[in-house]
Amino acid sequence: MRRPLLALLLALTLPAPAPAADSVPSGPVAGLALVEDGAVWVRPTGAAAGVVVMGGRPDGTMRPLVRSGFNYNALSSNGSVATFTAFRGIWAGTIGAGMQPVDLTPVACHPDKAEVGRDVMAVAFFCGSRYHVLVRRPSGEERLFPSASGAVEVAGPYVAWTIEGGQREGGIVVLYDAVADREVLRAGAVDGPRLDAIGLQPDGKLLVAVDRLMAPDLRAGEDTAWLSPAEPGLHRLGIRPEIVRGFVRDRVLTLTAETSAAFEPAPRPLGRTRVGLAGLDGSRRVLASTHGGARISYADYDGARVALAAMTCDGTRILLRSAAEPPLTLAEDGLCPLEVRGPVVVDFGTDRSSESRFVPRARVRVRCAAWTLRPCGHLVLRTLDGQQLSLKAYSFRRDGTFSLTLDDDAARRIARDGSLAVRLEMRGNRDPAVLVQRHATARLRMEPRDLARLRRCVSVQRRPGRACPA
Repeated sequence: MRRPLLALLLALTLPAPAPAADSVPSGPVAGLALVEDGAVWVRPTGAAAGVVVMGGRPDGTMRPLVRSGFNYNALSSNGSVATFTAFRGIWAGTIGAGMQPVDLTPVACHPDKAEVGRDVMAVAFFCGSRYHVLVRRPSGEERLFPSASGAVEVAGPYVAWTIEGGQREGGIVVLYDAVADREVLRAGAVDGPRLDAIGLQPDGKLLVAVDRLMAPDLRAGEDTAWLSPAEPGLHRLGIRPEIVRGFVRDRVLTLTAETSAAFEPAPRPLGRTRVGLAGLDGSRRVLASTHGGARISYADYDGARVALAAMTCDGTRILLRSAAEPPLTLAEDGLCPLEVRGPVVVDFGTDRSSESRFVPRARVRVRCAAWTLRPCGHLVLRTLDGQQLSLKAYSFRRDGTFSLTLDDDAARRIARDGSLAVRLEMRGNRDPAVLVQRHATARLRMEPRDLARLRRCVSVQRRPGRACPA
């Protein structure tokens, strides 16, 4: 059943945005979009795939808009309505009216990205081993098209997506006028550059990634360009596609950052970050930048305002400010301190069906979360004078609990002294030489029964850190 409520929702108007810069506190953020007089963002709940879509206004008020137990796929906004796409559902709405489910995907199919415009809706979804794009026209009629990816763009009467073009996973962009029910632009050739739609304006200007991921080193030759029905030739901009965050009023929003991995699902900013606007006329302007430990993880632009997700030790601040203001500089001194939440206990585990019950392990819970300045990485145990005691670190839960395999020397020291003062260091997953939090100290302890077992083991085993039968 279609939802007539949506038409009323789209007609809502809210107060004009405040001209001053404001901030809204939040936990870790995994997506950000401006809508009406505030912003919406995706906040992980800590569950395996759970997220909450939050809405916030410049006065600091916040409210949950959607709670989803499914994987988060996409968050977008046309300035008036925000659209959230999860593995099993689509929601659209505003901060004031809330977000309501939208019936747009065929049963048993999985949406990748949906966009709800004022008159036109579209969703890219995977079904039957293929990608498709479904467009709902203003009359309510639905049209189904083949696609090569889970991406779709909607603006004004137009819908854009990518189809197969002689290259694996796409290559040709299609621009469709949903009001006139006709294709108005097709670009990219079988033997020409691969194009992918990444942005769209209501006037029909289409932003495309050129030869994304096609070069041998996955970088050389990449570019961003624009074209339109009136000007169908490629107008190259000299911008790497992976830094593009928005396309509004002939301006491209960019977020430049060194990240933990170029192709991770959610790469974490590591070095200095910078947010800027690049005009189709060649102009360039910096909106915000960071120094020291400060990081910007997400940004959005609606033609007048910019929203920034500034990472902190405790989560994220959502900054809302006029794009006409002077550039903003964010700075943080040093690393966040590693916070140990509870005792560091050495035991033999509780899983009797696993060989790990023979190996002494240190278990500790620390405070860490993705998309904050307290990232979860590779936890290392050392003596106070710097000797490494742990071989491997495993984190099986999302609450920051780590299990660390101890080396033989650590097992002997604990058996001899009954406990051991240690230094805990959180280091980068990809580069263990990088310290990502300030170290903390604690004391390893064992229950009397486990300590007696370890001492028996040390007396007869050459490798007490590898095998200690009960």
